[in-house]
Amino acid sequence: MNKRIFGIAVLVGLLLGGAAALTLNQTRPAWAATPASGALSAKAGTGGVTTKTFVKLSSAGVVVAATGVGDATVGICELTASAGNLTRYAPPGTQTTVTSGETIAVGDRLTPGASAKAYVLDANDAATQTVGAIALTAASGADEDVTVIVTAGTVEQHLALTALVADSAAIGGGYGSTGASISAAGVGQYNGALTTDGALTADSAVIGGGYGSTGATISTAGVGQFNGALTTDGALTADSSVIGGGYGSTGVTISTAGVIQANGAITSDGAITGGSLTDGTITSTAGAITGALDISGATVTYRAIVNADVSASAAIARSKLAEDALAVCGVPLTICKNADGTTLANAAAAGVFGITSGGFGSGTLVLAGEAASGNSKTNTLMFEFILPPSYVAAGDVKLVVTAKETVGAATVASTLSAEAYESDGEGAVGANLYNAFDTTDITTSWQTCTSVITAAGLAAGDRLVVFVRVVTNDTGGAVGTIVHIGKVELQCDIKG
Repeated sequence: MNKRIFGIAVLVGLLLGGAAALTLNQTRPAWAATPASGALSAKAGTGGVTTKTFVKLSSAGVVVAATGVGDATVGICELTASAGNLTRYAPPGTQTTVTSGETIAVGDRLTPGASAKAYVLDANDAATQTVGAIALTAASGADEDVTVIVTAGTVEQHLALTALVADSAAIGGGYGSTGASISAAGVGQYNGALTTDGALTADSAVIGGGYGSTGATISTAGVGQFNGALTTDGALTADSSVIGGGYGSTGVTISTAGVIQANGAITSDGAITGGSLTDGTITSTAGAITGALDISGATVTYRAIVNADVSASAAIARSKLAEDALAVCGVPLTICKNADGTTLANAAAAGVFGITSGGFGSGTLVLAGEAASGNSKTNTLMFEFILPPSYVAAGDVKLVVTAKETVGAATVASTLSAEAYESDGEGAVGANLYNAFDTTDITTSWQTCTSVITAAGLAAGDRLVVFVRVVTNDTGGAVGTIVHIGKVELQCDIKG
């Protein structure tokens, strides 16, 4: 029993000791976790300091952020601290980590910049710059950790030459190695572009491999030859011109006498003045063509013709007029008939609609089907429609019907269908041209239902016999649903 108590006491002691060790490890300050070799202590000045950024002395023992390329840095902060609190920094000669302000390569000389981050020293900046560190690792952009050796130095760059005299010069590796060479004979050769704000004088020039090799050549005689386009904002002066192979070879020729010959069209926004115009196409956008003009056998392109341009006696074929797509051709409800051709009565009856008007003072007009209550009712109407003279042969034709349920929604459904036949005018008809309505279910809200009529072979004057049917099914209910039709129309493509 004593051994067991002793064992438990030892175990409890070990657990308490481990917990205490764990607690101690968890409460160590961040700076104590990784001791810095060679780091110096100081107080943070105005604005505080941030770890992994450049710092400079603001007074004895006080450091602040170094944000200028000329700031005299004393090192890189290793402990973030607010103003007045203790911090530490890695001095010159030590290795530490700094935050990048841009892309950095290994070996780059680093200088402080915005937010006291590290930036690559600008070799083209004539100002004095601080070299605060040398990069040992690279960064692909801003806000990455870069391992550095902290340094303390400055770079002064001054290059101001009034004259450079030499027998020859090789720059950037010389010509042939992405550079430039100037020989003792004054020959200049460049792998890159030669840019000048002043005049460039030469006996001759070969550009881009010269003419014949996708380039240009200018001879000592002043002859210019170009494989590409020649563009100028000023005047182009020449004794004569041959363009695109010249006239007779799908091009243009302008002679020294001023004769223009063109295989293609000549287009002008202004007036074209000449003794004569022969053959070809004349296009006028805003200018005027005056004098006698023989256009027989030629093409005349005119601006858009407006109504005022057309004579009252003009005979213009309908085929030349603008087309109106799916123009509405309404079908009056008052011409609708029962399916057998008899006249609609005021009230619906078995299988037929009634035509219902609100009368004087109301003006409403609908076709009403039979009331369906606990059963199903089928009502059908018909009408004849003659395609108008303006109808475009085989153009689109659509049947449009608006309908709704009144009293209430049928227990099963109210559905809409149709049939459309082309009559031969001799009592016979062709195949049914109807295609299902896009909406066949009628609800208690007005529904616009559209059917595409097969129009192949249809022409102006053709007679269509159209039937419209509504089935109201209230089987199993007692709603008394009545379907109203408010509009029937055909839409078709027309001209004129």
